[in-house]
Amino acid sequence: MIPARYRMFLAALLLSVLVLAVYFNVQHFAFIQMDDPQYVVQNPVVTGGVTWGGILKAFSTVQVANWHPLTTLSFMLDYQIFRLNAAAYHWNNVLLHLLASLLLLGTLNRITKAFWQSFFVALLFALHPLHVESVAWISERKDVLSALFCFLTIYAYSRYTEKPSIVKYSAVILIYTAGLMTKPMLVTLPFILILLDYWPLKRFDMGVMKKNVRLIYEKIPLFVLSAISCIVTFCVQRSSEAVVSVDLISLPARISNALVSYAKYLAMTFRPVDLAVFYPHRGMPSLEQLLPGVAVLVLITAVVLFHASRRPYLFVGWSWYLGTLVPVIGLVQVGVQAMADRYTYIPLVGIFIMIAWGIPDLLKTWRHKRIVMATAGAAVLSVLTILSWRQVQVWENSYTLFRHAVEVTRENSIAHSNLAFAYARQGDVEKAIRHLDQASKMMPHFPDTHNNLGVILAQCGKYQDAIREFRTALSECPDYELARKNLNAALDLLAREKRN
Repeated sequence: MIPARYRMFLAALLLSVLVLAVYFNVQHFAFIQMDDPQYVVQNPVVTGGVTWGGILKAFSTVQVANWHPLTTLSFMLDYQIFRLNAAAYHWNNVLLHLLASLLLLGTLNRITKAFWQSFFVALLFALHPLHVESVAWISERKDVLSALFCFLTIYAYSRYTEKPSIVKYSAVILIYTAGLMTKPMLVTLPFILILLDYWPLKRFDMGVMKKNVRLIYEKIPLFVLSAISCIVTFCVQRSSEAVVSVDLISLPARISNALVSYAKYLAMTFRPVDLAVFYPHRGMPSLEQLLPGVAVLVLITAVVLFHASRRPYLFVGWSWYLGTLVPVIGLVQVGVQAMADRYTYIPLVGIFIMIAWGIPDLLKTWRHKRIVMATAGAAVLSVLTILSWRQVQVWENSYTLFRHAVEVTRENSIAHSNLAFAYARQGDVEKAIRHLDQASKMMPHFPDTHNNLGVILAQCGKYQDAIREFRTALSECPDYELARKNLNAALDLLAREKRN
């Protein structure tokens, strides 16, 4: 039996070793061509380094249709110290992920007084393959930073609940405000705190309704911050034209895709294979996809509600999962993805809580339950560690990333388009054109694909074909200034060729 005073140290040590082992190879990885140039490499706010003017710009400008000044500041600090050394940016993501995992362990242990369950949740969070995208992708610095502030807010809140004071509540507000400036997905955090009031903090009293109402009132400042963040985020993304119109993806298609995504994320939690950087939105899912997903969600919800009074961790975990996914489930569609691994980074903590507390509860009458749980837990974590290590290697560079996406998904025009650019950078123009041609056939009305194909055709001297693609891009999007500039350049080059 390990003495209690050593358990936390040994747990933190093991967690650190496993995380560093899984992500060790990121030191050899490059920036990738999706988002990394806009967030870091070609971002003048970041490459200006840490200056008073740069700090002001971080708070006053929008980065890739997002306002997250603290995330931008972290990139600025990286650039100030490491310039454009990709390894350093990767390592900082890994270290932030490790800190978030350790903070999750400490915070859960503090509020539940259940060390082994808390340790298992932290291990699942640290080692799950679905979380690789949030860590191995430099642009997803906002994920690891927001998780750190999320768990830090919960920790500060737990201290406040032990002995309430204005100072302690002010700390909660301050940390939460900072968290919203790393990623607005934390708008659901006040909801999480209410869930934690129910379990494990047990601040709710079903016999004293006035006390319960007071707990809701207590969160009003946090809900106000959440509402402000929602408004700012929506306005920023709408002004940046990142919000997809209902004419392109209808509301019924969004609701149906959301239900399917909830079920798919669950399936991927227990079978995390064939993961990709991009999953294309296919519009309205078929009944064969929709009905099984809805049935699973309804069944789990019914079981959770049936056991809510005796096993409150099920209700809290399930509500955590459902609630924290709401901002990114696609009801307000930003981008053309159906779902994304990175969206599960904080939500899966709810499922991990259900597992970590549910299995011991299920096996409590077994004679050798400790041996069974230890063996099964070690086996599961070993498999997850191996799968995560393999998934990390996919993120080595743009070529490995998008080649893998093409292999594990179907009709993925974004993956084909990005793989084409990776081939073009390697000098393999023939394969680049072939993949862009496939992408344009999959999404004939997507202007970016036609513009990209036109660029590569022009580089090969096929100016007439390039002009055709640029004109197609402009017919789909008349305000596409980059395609218009490329068209004019191609026309000029064709005219010069004819003169010669």
